[in-house]
Amino acid sequence: MKFLMFFFPLFFPNFCRAAETIKHCKRIVVIGTSGSGKTTLANEIAKVLDTQVIDLDDLYWLPEWSPKDQDLFLKDVEKAVQAPSWVIAGNQGKARHLIWPKADCIIWLDFPLSTCLWRVFKRSCFNIWNHTPICNGNYDSLSREFSKDSIVLWVLNTHAERKKKLEACFQNPQPDTLYLRLSSPAEVKEVVDAIHLQLDGL
Repeated sequence: MKFLMFFFPLFFPNFCRAAETIKHCKRIVVIGTSGSGKTTLANEIAKVLDTQVIDLDDLYWLPEWSPKDQDLFLKDVEKAVQAPSWVIAGNQGKARHLIWPKADCIIWLDFPLSTCLWRVFKRSCFNIWNHTPICNGNYDSLSREFSKDSIVLWVLNTHAERKKKLEACFQNPQPDTLYLRLSSPAEVKEVVDAIHLQLDGL
């Protein structure tokens, strides 16, 4: 551990500076295309910082994959973000105006399309095989994955446009907010490791 604490800042100075800021953040948003690992990273950060995770998919979806009425969804988001601290996982551009102004850190998992496709494919196979509840108690299925609602098809159709929109947001940052753009799972691991080291007394 002492070896890591000494050499990590030498090899990853930018991530260490980001981690130094993140460890003091109270409200963090994790965004990115499906399959980028938003929920996984949000849970990891929340565990380290001892705060709650708010998954926007859990707020948005009703049973049988029915989307919640937009006004009701926005009210639920508005109520959730009143908490003193949280890590939010999810995009939901329609709720961005309620979330981002309250955030002191926004992390974008900007992974290549191929990475996201492979990850959602593996995740879907795992969820179908294990009958894992997702998105507020819904379930993935083979029939869903071979329909217009397929998450793989969703990633294919939205990856480029989402990247374009998020790039525009990152080019016009709000003041007093840390913007962190991570381009690979390896970079995510480096940031998480840096946060752990910071909290261990680096």
